[in-house]
Amino acid sequence: MPRQKRPSMKGRGAEIFFAGDAESEAATVDPALTEDLDRLPDDELLVFEAALEMLKRPADQQIGPRLASEELETITDLAYEARKTYGVRLTQQDIVRLGVTWLIANYRERQETSVLGLFMRSRKEQEVSTDS
Repeated sequence: MPRQKRPSMKGRGAEIFFAGDAESEAATVDPALTEDLDRLPDDELLVFEAALEMLKRPADQQIGPRLASEELETITDLAYEARKTYGVRLTQQDIVRLGVTWLIANYRERQETSVLGLFMRSRKEQEVSTDS
């Protein structure tokens, strides 16, 4: 069965990757980004779109997750890379929030076969085996 044509990414989060006003953003969307998004399997595109929708809401609650030093260093490196490679300013909070949002969207789309679903099933197996 041929794959259906996907809708345009205009208004679907591409603006997160590009600075400027909304009208100039549509004109500056990188064709390679559109191609890369078109290559995503449908379920991953749905997760991507859902995560972008969630990120449109303002972050009005503060929590302080504990991270290993290596995790924090990696997040700092990613923020630096975003600035140097893509010219996009991302904070550590942006990166953590994107990760959490993706995890939630992935779970909502795939449930027990999502990354979180598989983790929970694995954790349950570990608890059952230690209880025996």
